[in-house]
Amino acid sequence: AGGTEALRLNSGTATFSGDVIIPATKGLYLDGGGGTYIYESSDGVMDFYCDTKQLLTLKQNGTQNEVIINEGSIDVDFRVESNNTSKALFVKGEDGNVGINTNNPENQLHILTSTTDATPQVLVQNGSTGDASIKFNVSGTSMTMGIDNSDSDKFKISTTGLGTNDRFEIDSTGRIAIGPGTTGDFYDSTTFLHVKGTTRSIVQQSSTTDAYYMFGDAAANNVGWIGYNHSSNNLNLQSASTITLHKDTDIQGSLTVEDGNNYVKISEGTNSIGEIELHDSTSVFLQGWGSDFRVAVNGSYNNHAMKIDNAKH
Repeated sequence: AGGTEALRLNSGTATFSGDVIIPATKGLYLDGGGGTYIYESSDGVMDFYCDTKQLLTLKQNGTQNEVIINEGSIDVDFRVESNNTSKALFVKGEDGNVGINTNNPENQLHILTSTTDATPQVLVQNGSTGDASIKFNVSGTSMTMGIDNSDSDKFKISTTGLGTNDRFEIDSTGRIAIGPGTTGDFYDSTTFLHVKGTTRSIVQQSSTTDAYYMFGDAAANNVGWIGYNHSSNNLNLQSASTITLHKDTDIQGSLTVEDGNNYVKISEGTNSIGEIELHDSTSVFLQGWGSDFRVAVNGSYNNHAMKIDNAKH
């Protein structure tokens, strides 16, 4: 803006009976010719300056259609008021952080609520039959979380769109599925935690300590444990009552049922023989040796207490 002064109003009120036309690139100054003015910088582009700072630009000419606040990129805050707050929307000029109900946003988006109720601060809603979701991305790696409308409105976390490559899901009854094989139905209607691995599913402690799962019902003492014992390098089954292994139970290694110092151990013993060890103060072994069946005391395989072979009864 600038040029030869054509009209100046020093005081009083001026009335014009027709249009007042200001040519392009000529300004309408509001402070006696200083730095506060309005002018059309190009066809359909209106610039608003305050103290020589370009604060607002309106563009509407067929090729440029936008409203720009702080076109001059200066350190000036932008604030929108409502009828009950002076900072319904706030953009901090120093760093561009956006605040809702705060004039000091600490992150790129900062939502502040100062109430005592439990009303959610953010609502992501799909008013039709699509998903309601949020997508996160870092250097091309994406994760999407939200409600999958096409799958009974389950809440999911997926590496792509919801319903494809799901990694976590929870339904309205509280059933949870975890793992790369999560996509699809739960195991059944009574399974409330389903870990689906494509090869294996692992429960691992973050340090070299024991890792246990506890199972129980509503009664306080009706519980059982299954877990890994670090010091003995064993998988342990523990219960306040009887432990039952149902049919088709395949165990590699040994199985020990223990009650204090007394135990029964099923294993592959010395010399690759199958044996059952019954232990009180003395161990008695029931052994399958080739085609023979033997009873030995304290591991005395050669001097067995009893032997039954396939030719004798």
